[in-house]
Amino acid sequence: MKIKLEIFILVFFCIFNNQCSENVDIFENSKYRNSLNLPKTKETRSFNQLENLYKISTTKDSLIVNGDGYSGYQFLIFHKSLEKGYLFIKAFEMTTNTPLSVEENFKEKTTVNIDSISNKTKMFQRTAIIYEGRMGKFYPARFELWFKSKKKEIKLLDKEYMIDGWDR
Repeated sequence: MKIKLEIFILVFFCIFNNQCSENVDIFENSKYRNSLNLPKTKETRSFNQLENLYKISTTKDSLIVNGDGYSGYQFLIFHKSLEKGYLFIKAFEMTTNTPLSVEENFKEKTTVNIDSISNKTKMFQRTAIIYEGRMGKFYPARFELWFKSKKKEIKLLDKEYMIDGWDR
């Protein structure tokens, strides 16, 4: 019982004393002190759950982020291809707006080539690892979905999640 209490106190201290990441300073900006209310990414989904996601019928662009710092993140992108080009994702630590995993080719790993035009929304799936942070120590991150064609580069949407990093 005493060990459980000590673990609880340690976890409580870590969360509320801003000690949630070794190499990402998360709660410097007071605007994000309540970021623990952001959704955490879901752990990897089962085959049946993914099959059900493929059946989603949506008319607008959407992004779902699954995974964790240990096995990496899975990005499910829903997009109606009205123009040729490519989609890609940018990731940022929210409190400082610092880009995440830039040196590890995050953009290239999340790129989806759009070679044909379609009136139907399609689901695309990509995976990448966020290297900043520590496993189990969550911090707020923003994922932006971008589209680039020969004519333009635009941000389609962004999603905010609590994520953890990859510290092997």
